[in-house]
Amino acid sequence: MYTDPIVDSRFMRPAPAVAELRSALSPAYRAPATPAPTFTGAAANIGSTGGYVDRDRTGSFASLPQLLDAAGLSFAVDTSPVYDDRGRTVEGVRAVRRTDTGDHFGTASESYRAIGPVDAFSALLGPAVAAGVVTADRAGLINGKAFVQCRLALESAFILDGDEVKPMLTGLHTWDAKSATIAGFSPTRVVCKNTYAMAGREASAVGFRVSKRGDAIGAMRQIGEDLNRIADQWRTLAESWRFMARRPFSQRELRDLLARVYEINAAAGKGDRERLDKLQATIERLQERGRGANIPGVRGSAWGVFCALTEHNEHHAPVRGALPEGDRRWERVLTGEVGAFNARAQVEVLRAAGATESQARATLRGALA
Repeated sequence: MYTDPIVDSRFMRPAPAVAELRSALSPAYRAPATPAPTFTGAAANIGSTGGYVDRDRTGSFASLPQLLDAAGLSFAVDTSPVYDDRGRTVEGVRAVRRTDTGDHFGTASESYRAIGPVDAFSALLGPAVAAGVVTADRAGLINGKAFVQCRLALESAFILDGDEVKPMLTGLHTWDAKSATIAGFSPTRVVCKNTYAMAGREASAVGFRVSKRGDAIGAMRQIGEDLNRIADQWRTLAESWRFMARRPFSQRELRDLLARVYEINAAAGKGDRERLDKLQATIERLQERGRGANIPGVRGSAWGVFCALTEHNEHHAPVRGALPEGDRRWERVLTGEVGAFNARAQVEVLRAAGATESQARATLRGALA
């Protein structure tokens, strides 16, 4: 039986009664109670319904434990013996059960660690919540699978009014011995089984997966600390982008910036001057008509220049090679060529906007200088 204590008392103080929040919860999944299972009876018993709570419908949650309690996730799970039809213990197999109701969810090998939602989400998301870099936003059960999403703790207007990015720190956890525990960032809000699957793919693609074997809780705690640092990096990037949005940018400054970013020496000859003229006209056009250029405050700002540069780099810059154009653009993403240019552009725009080079480079490391 898994008896490790709750991960960290800082994150799991006793939650107050939240009956008013629980009453707003859609009917959540509850597996039917079963007697001590036989080998066949302990097969996965996952329902098809689910529910969730979120702060948009019920108000903010004071803590992660309060959110888990409101979503009906404040229960523990462990494993118990499995018996054959003659009442003999089946060696090497355990049944995963909910300790408060005795409901059985499936079977697993003896090495499987039955970890309840409180332990899992406290380890995965607790550090970032405690640090104040994310706020508890939504939690529930979809098809018997638990999820918690936290929103990055940024002002409502991320860069400018109407120019918002709301990354969600997503944790997905089951106790049916079939799925890994996942944590990572995703723009998808979970409301159904399809969005649950989508958020899972996105979070695992750029995040972390934990197999419930060995010291799974220890691995989850380490991931939680890593996610805390990543979330803090997001906040640092947001501050640098807001700094750009407050800084006006002239045509002369743009020309000097392009010469540095693209390493063009306009004094070297007519060909370089013509190349710089053409590039400046393209970036100015994207500042006027590019993605998001119609949002008030973007045009004429350093933020508008940075957005135009990255859009040009990702979608319009000429690409050469044996591959078709679409494949070559995708190859530039995979090899890091696109990301390297965007990072260099961010440093140069910040410098042109008045930041020191050390401050500009610090934003890429996730720490303000």
